[in-house]
Amino acid sequence: MCNTGYGVDPRYLTRDLLAKLWVPSSLSTTVTIRLRPSRHDGQVKVGADCRVTTRTMPEPLAIPGLVPMQGGHRNGLLSISRPRCRTSTT
Repeated sequence: MCNTGYGVDPRYLTRDLLAKLWVPSSLSTTVTIRLRPSRHDGQVKVGADCRVTTRTMPEPLAIPGLVPMQGGHRNGLLSISRPRCRTSTT
């Protein structure tokens, strides 16, 4: 299996972008939207990421507003739903 992660530029976070994430064939698609308090009263900060799980390496998604995740960002997103394995020390 192959997990591919993307950050979402908040300026592009629309119903249309979210709909396009489900168009490619995949085993699963996960979208996380974060709302955090802003310094300004009555406003929030918005952040979002997505992960697409496929059987083979997919073509990169060419959707404006998606930012490919690599390294620590990608690992952080993948850890959201990956169960932790324990190893025996005996």
